[in-house]
Amino acid sequence: MKIIVTGVPGVGKSSVVKGLVEDGWRLIGFGTIMLEIAKEKHGINDRDEMRRKLKVSEYREVQIAAAKKIAEMDGKVLVDTHASIINSGWYYPGLPMNQLLSLKADGILVVEADPKELQLRRKKDAGIRKRDEFPFEMQDINRYFVSAYSAISGAPVFFIKNREGKLEDSIEAVKKACESL
Repeated sequence: MKIIVTGVPGVGKSSVVKGLVEDGWRLIGFGTIMLEIAKEKHGINDRDEMRRKLKVSEYREVQIAAAKKIAEMDGKVLVDTHASIINSGWYYPGLPMNQLLSLKADGILVVEADPKELQLRRKKDAGIRKRDEFPFEMQDINRYFVSAYSAISGAPVFFIKNREGKLEDSIEAVKKACESL
């Protein structure tokens, strides 16, 4: 079984799915797999550099290779990824159609947060990641992409609110969503 877990950078995807990891799910970072491939093929050093330096055609090539690798994984797999990637003001799908279909997802979890809370979380990440200014429309744009992902793949979508100070509630909502699959 594969479940795609998505949300804007800094929303707390990994924190929200930790209950599933404790229950035997494997958490696979789509971006981590992409980075391994981009390092080898393009000499890229980190995810932010990958997004900024690769041409769209190179980025797509890396996405395809990562999707193939993840598609071959067995068992209960959580695929941590982004619904959309922003670069120089334009958006690109985090899972273009062929990559999405190759994953054969059983469900899609969308983790969201209040934009003001999200902005504060991203500021805390400042020393860890080289994050751009948060575009407030990105959560809405992700919903558009995820709606398309669901229509194309047939996988149901679950929206999980990750409210500040309510992480345990979010973890329980994720577990409940996954039990319904």
